[in-house]
Amino acid sequence: MDWDKFINQIVDLGITAAKRDYKRPDQKPLLDGSIAGFQACRNKSVVDLPKILEDAAAAREVSLNGSTTGILFAKGYYNEVEWVCNVASAALYNQQLPVIIQPTVRAMQTAAQILGVKDNA
Repeated sequence: MDWDKFINQIVDLGITAAKRDYKRPDQKPLLDGSIAGFQACRNKSVVDLPKILEDAAAAREVSLNGSTTGILFAKGYYNEVEWVCNVASAALYNQQLPVIIQPTVRAMQTAAQILGVKDNA
């Protein structure tokens, strides 16, 4: 598995989904935060991602004392960094490597889709 290619595919799929999901004008801060969160993960290693997630969580907490725009931006940023870590963790888990966070079923499905794993059920 080419890690950079894998991470960048998570990012690209995520940005496409965010643009599809956050179309309303009042969702612009959420969209901007989501895109920024995905971009923060682009070309990052498995060693870099936990620190990015930790920083995103801290920024989200700080944002709670700010404006609605700031809160939405930080929420979008954190959620998408967490999603990248989730999907990355699914791939790590399947290789019996330590995970960043406990992967969800949806993350396992997304990792399998990106890696081209077919369901044998």
